[in-house]
Amino acid sequence: MPFYSRTDKPPTRLGQTRSNRAVYGEGGAAMSEPWLSAEEIAAHLGVTKDTVYVWIADKAMPAHKIGRLWKFQASEVDAWVRRGGTGGK
Repeated sequence: MPFYSRTDKPPTRLGQTRSNRAVYGEGGAAMSEPWLSAEEIAAHLGVTKDTVYVWIADKAMPAHKIGRLWKFQASEVDAWVRRGGTGGK
């Protein structure tokens, strides 16, 4: 069953569909980027998950602890890497 009643016309603008509201929010602007797990950010950076945990503890890698899980925003981590946060060559 569509989210509009049968007597209404279906939405015509892209911003009016239910799936677009889920992706872009009510205002139509893109929502924040998704949170990545330690495994996903490790794959993004091309390192092991253990390296990610060492960087959190020793090198102040930007990470957010949610319950017992670490979550990351790729843009924050990418900026940290560009600033030389890994201490690499």
